[in-house]
Amino acid sequence: VAEEAGVLALIRQHYTGPREGCGARFGPTLAAEHLWTDHGHVVPVPTLRRWMVRAGLWDRMRRAGPVHVRRPRRAAFGELLQLDGSFHDWFEGRGPRPCLVALIDDATGETLGRFALEETTWAAAGVLEAWIRKYGVPRALYTDAKTVYVREATSLELAAGYPARTQFGQMCARLGIELITARSPQAKGRIERNHGTNQDRLVKKLRLQGIATIAAANEFLQTSYLASHNARFAQPIDAG
Repeated sequence: VAEEAGVLALIRQHYTGPREGCGARFGPTLAAEHLWTDHGHVVPVPTLRRWMVRAGLWDRMRRAGPVHVRRPRRAAFGELLQLDGSFHDWFEGRGPRPCLVALIDDATGETLGRFALEETTWAAAGVLEAWIRKYGVPRALYTDAKTVYVREATSLELAAGYPARTQFGQMCARLGIELITARSPQAKGRIERNHGTNQDRLVKKLRLQGIATIAAANEFLQTSYLASHNARFAQPIDAG
């Protein structure tokens, strides 16, 4: 009982969020991680969930979303990356509302991202460059139809049979990277789910760190968050 009361006091003090609503609270899994890393308390997630529900700090109910059949993963690391930007109130009103430009490997879920004010050619190119420096050149990129990535051909290009390429598309062509355009939100399911995970976990971790600038957020991504995120969520390739 004393342990439960002490743990719940820590959750109320550090992990309930500055405003009402489930999105601002730490769930049992994330709370359990921080109870261990920040306070040295080891509490099994099922136990912590029971304590939090009983104390009104968590709701048993989960929203049931639409069910989609997931496309099979690619077989090899670097065969296909999904690239997308996520605009969100990452700093919860403490700073600007930036875009997290992220890449996720389709085979493993390995993720890399950088914050920028907008999803521009140079923001996307910067993330791709960081990926190449760390992992090598991917074979293909899966993007949506934003004008950063694709555009309509001009009449001259149509007449000459030249491909219509944006500046980012030209960079990819020089590197031998195939650019594939997703035709539906479901086609980008892996990176959309990744955005959802980040909008829950990363927002709260930025809050704990008191981070409110793009520069500090990118430093946190590179030195701490991405390594722990990939250790938890990236999957090895099934060799069997």
